[in-house]
This record gives sequence, structure tokens and C-alpha cells, in this order.
Amino acid sequence: MRGNILATHHINFINFHHTTQFNKGYKMQSIIKENYRPTEASTYLGVGLSTIWLYIKQGKLKAKKLSQRVTIIPKSELDSLLSFDEV
Repeated sequence: MRGNILATHHINFINFHHTTQFNKGYKMQSIIKENYRPTEASTYLGVGLSTIWLYIKQGKLKAKKLSQRVTIIPKSELDSLLSFDEV
């Protein structure tokens, strides 16, 4: 096989895309998250969990409440906050 062939499979329409990449006969797998829980978002941004909740309260991050106990934050929100902080 020459070059890269990329195959994407939907694992969970809320949280993941599963990507399989074939490169010179080797199969590599990675998970690309689309949404993060607040604890995961704090790790991703390198801030404390209370900072994530503060950002949500202040409107710096837009979160989606799936149920009374489950909140998710789109990765695009986290990335836009990171790009905003770099400016």
C-alpha cells in the first residue's frame, strides 16, 4: 500500500470519532473526542476543575447539559478558548 488511507467510523455520536489510518502496511488507531466532560476539559486546558465551572458560569465556555448529572463541552469551545488565550 502506498500513502495513507484514512477510514473514519462513528463510535458514539456524542463523544467520539474512531479513526483508523493505514500507513505502509501498519494499522494505527486513535480516538478523536468531539466532546469533553468538565474533568477532562480541565486536563485538556491545564486548569483546575473549578476554573472550568467558572468559565461556564461566565460564558467563556458553552456547555451542554445532557441530564441533571451529565455536562459536556464541545472540543471546538475548548480550542477557541485556547486560541483566544494565545492572542
